[in-house]
Amino acid sequence: MRTRIPRPLLSKITYPAKFTAESENSDTEFFLCPEKIKNLPDGKPIITGVQESYQMHDNVNLNCTSFHSQPAAELTFYINGGQADPSWLVRYTPHEDPTTGLETSMLGLKFPLWPRLFRRGSTVTVKCTASILNMYFDSSEAIIQSDMPYHASIMEGRAAAATDSIYTRSKVLSVVVWTLLLLAILH
Repeated sequence: MRTRIPRPLLSKITYPAKFTAESENSDTEFFLCPEKIKNLPDGKPIITGVQESYQMHDNVNLNCTSFHSQPAAELTFYINGGQADPSWLVRYTPHEDPTTGLETSMLGLKFPLWPRLFRRGSTVTVKCTASILNMYFDSSEAIIQSDMPYHASIMEGRAAAATDSIYTRSKVLSVVVWTLLLLAILH
């Protein structure tokens, strides 16, 4: 479990600090050494490049940016709750501001809007998380909206129906065979 610790609280902690986080599944202990963290990002990571709407098979080109931290935030993209395919990521070197020494992180995401991404309706949820060590965690979400909802093709429907009917027929046949076998043993 990760959580964001507010800046005012950070200044009141004696370091190194030991914390215990309790959850339903386990207890986790971790240590904070914020002398390694000089500045937290200015705010949540920002997702840019989202268009008003997309067509099926369009390419989506997004960027996630986390501004002005030291060290640079580590960014991660998620699509519909699962981590984005690594081949869809465009990694950029953090940019350091020469006057402040603070770093801005950016991560790109380029992926095709495949029909399987729309199985949950006509939207795809993209989430970007920013984290620094185990001390800072924040995220933003964007909704990718399709002009036309995804409808299963006729072939997909027939294939699914065929699979279901074959399964049902084999189950019925199995019951009949077992019944005949039991009757033969009892007589």
